Amino acid sequence: MSAFDSVIQEKVDFLSPKLIDISKKDKDILKRPSDESQYTDISDLSWLQPHNERFSKESADLILSLTLSRILVDILLITNDTEEHTAVMTVTEKLAACSAVLDFVFHSRSNRKIPADWKTTYFKLLSETLDALSWPTNITNFSVYPESRIDWFKMSTDESELYSGNSSLISYKYPLSEYLRHWNALLTSIERNTTFNTPAHYKMKFRLQSFMSNLLPINEESNFNRSAQISQKQDSSNPWNSVKLLSRPTTPPELLLDDYLFLFNKLLTNPISFTFNTFATQNDAERRISSLLDVVLDKEDAFYREVKFNHRNVALTNDKLNNNYNPNYTILSDTEPIYLRDSKPFQKSEEELWTSVSQFYEKCDEFPRPAFTALSTKNAEIFYDQVMRVENDLYRKQFVLQVLFVSQLLERLIESEDLRKFYKMNNEKEGNTMSMNITDLENGCLKKLSSFYNHYCKNRIPGFYHSRDAKFTDTMKQLVKDDNIYMLAKLNNFKYFQNFSTGDQFTELDVDTNFKKFGFIKLGNKLIDNVWKIPTGLDNIVEQKHDVEEIYQKLKEEKDNVDMSSDENIESESVSQWQALRSIRSEYLTEFGKYNEVSGIQGLFNERDDAIIHERRENLKEKFELMADSKRNEQLNKARKFMTERSELKRKLEEEMTEEPNKKQGTTNIADNTVDNPVVEATDITSSAVNNSDDSKTVTPQ
Repeated sequence: MSAFDSVIQEKVDFLSPKLIDISKKDKDILKRPSDESQYTDISDLSWLQPHNERFSKESADLILSLTLSRILVDILLITNDTEEHTAVMTVTEKLAACSAVLDFVFHSRSNRKIPADWKTTYFKLLSETLDALSWPTNITNFSVYPESRIDWFKMSTDESELYSGNSSLISYKYPLSEYLRHWNALLTSIERNTTFNTPAHYKMKFRLQSFMSNLLPINEESNFNRSAQISQKQDSSNPWNSVKLLSRPTTPPELLLDDYLFLFNKLLTNPISFTFNTFATQNDAERRISSLLDVVLDKEDAFYREVKFNHRNVALTNDKLNNNYNPNYTILSDTEPIYLRDSKPFQKSEEELWTSVSQFYEKCDEFPRPAFTALSTKNAEIFYDQVMRVENDLYRKQFVLQVLFVSQLLERLIESEDLRKFYKMNNEKEGNTMSMNITDLENGCLKKLSSFYNHYCKNRIPGFYHSRDAKFTDTMKQLVKDDNIYMLAKLNNFKYFQNFSTGDQFTELDVDTNFKKFGFIKLGNKLIDNVWKIPTGLDNIVEQKHDVEEIYQKLKEEKDNVDMSSDENIESESVSQWQALRSIRSEYLTEFGKYNEVSGIQGLFNERDDAIIHERRENLKEKFELMADSKRNEQLNKARKFMTERSELKRKLEEEMTEEPNKKQGTTNIADNTVDNPVVEATDITSSAVNNSDDSKTVTPQ
């Protein structure tokens, strides 16, 4: 081992245990910046002075950088073996230790020989950490560190300059330029590895892109996509179920996929070269796009007819079921329908199934998954099912939007000379040898192309959805509008953002919390206009202050002038007495025991006489008892009267019941006598009946 290596190893043996101890003590060091006080013993860099005279003091920064790099290597790649045991750190402990190393660079920056070089070391160690971590989980877990220290990356290397929130980094200057290219290459490798990418890879990609975009200011040129190339990687379908066609397409699924792949390769991914291609190729593409779009829109029409039919059936069913409901049905207690109650077991089992499926996928982020929303360009049967299934319109609308955007681009390309120059200049800059001279095309062909694209992007597609799906139509219009705005911004080299600037210093705004009145406005005449000049607001209210002692003395002087013996006078003075008592309550609350409804205000100025109070209470008690007794006596009299009337009625009914048999017996005797003596006059019968009736009335029961 050389002398320089021995010095580095000596520093590593001294510093590494201290940084690891700091990471173990601070449990949240990965999520938030650590406290500078934890590095007090080592942040002064006094331990860095070389013992070997062959190394100058100016090499201290180099020794520090190499020491920290070797500590990171030891933490991430090497297992520390000792004679007694093997010290193996977990992944979480390793990430925490790396965070402590990086935080040490920031907290010790002022004690370096060249303090401005701290950011170079900081970026270098961060890049080494990302390179040493495994894809994708460890990088995703460690991405919390740069996100929580984003201000450290953006601040200036000059300590005297206050950090205002603006980034001091520039994409084409050191130290960011070198590592920005390296991280972009890392992202490119992720994009190319589409076959084996998992959800965890895309999470890692998102975290890295988010960190890189936050490093630069919003008006940084690297944030803008000035390229005029059309993406060739629009095919995101799952390659695992691909099928190789050994012959020419013959079945309907194969023919449909063949037409789509022709349009995909010739038009959708190469629209500019297609426009300046041979006329035969254009005719072939136009024929295929027309036939394919007819098929797609026919299925879309069937889809909307089925939706309309289902909605109408549901409305009719609800109308029939709800025909006899009460007008206040909405406020009645809800009852669960029978079909919902019967379907609960099926719903529960289905919910458990999909819950288990989602939980499985959440735990298996490192497994490749199929892209469910992508058109399957590798399998004709699946592609045919995606497009022709009536109830699923997702894939058809993807194709419609692709045709719409391409048609709009080509229409503008033909009509705008500036846009053609822009694409031509970018193609030459990117090394494309494609000829883009639109003057070579004949006027008839040019008009035909323009009318063809205009027909699709303005008439055919928007007209079809206008009467069927207003929401999707508005979405298409907004997407087309945004695409035009983005194209114009790219054409103008994003000049709008070039003039965008923020303050270099942080200024705290003074917030005026005072109430501000409305301004003066004319309302028609001077009298109404003057209303605005009337001072308003809580601060203008004049508080009425009362002198308690003065009010008390005034009441004392007036006590002899008030006649409290009259009930009418008491009623008229009750409100004023209540107001007076509230006014003097703060000072004379203890005197309120002398006040009552009899003495009134005068009682406050007289001596308390307990005998009078006791006598008054006894009188009130007797009065209340008398009132209670009178009410009770009244109820008792009513009860006695009721019982008397009831007994009389009962006696009368009993008498009537005893008289009815006697009447029947008397009538029978008269009839017998009439039969035996037919000469008996009617007057005798009548008189006897009357006598019997009178006798019955005079009978008095014992």
